Amino acid sequence: MRSTINGAKLDSKKMMQTIRARFGSESFGVAGFSDYGDIPYQLYQPLTDNFDSIQTVIDSLTLVDGGDIPEAYGRMMYESYSDPNIKWHNDGYRYLIIFGDSYPHDPDAGRDGILGTSDDLTFADVLTKLKANNITVIYVSDPGIANEASLLNKWQDWVKETGGRVIRCINP
Repeated sequence: MRSTINGAKLDSKKMMQTIRARFGSESFGVAGFSDYGDIPYQLYQPLTDNFDSIQTVIDSLTLVDGGDIPEAYGRMMYESYSDPNIKWHNDGYRYLIIFGDSYPHDPDAGRDGILGTSDDLTFADVLTKLKANNITVIYVSDPGIANEASLLNKWQDWVKETGGRVIRCINP
């Protein structure tokens, strides 16, 4: 993930400008995640049209190690439709772009961080609720997993549930 984070630091402002030029008045936000014990979910910047604010947040991101292979994707995706601080626009398209390199926990421990409690999340349920909330997931795979076909195939199946797709990151 280090190369993907570094690539985002270099290219995010250009990417936002390109998207705005093509589509109009897009807003962007930044959330991060890793795993329980580190950062299962953190909203760093609610949606804004201030590219400099987004760039400042992205420039401050650092890599953390979750300690195991699965990560808190389910929790982060859940928060994309549950956290009111994101401030989605009612009339716009909603895209959740995930930069990743691993599998989700399934089940996921939810907000309390403890498996086996009432707030646990199943990945299938989270995907269903993303679709119900009109959030399309774009999964950008880290270059380190670009050749790991089984993981990419699973992500393609998962994001298809939301109308999304997988993109292979090309940053070296």
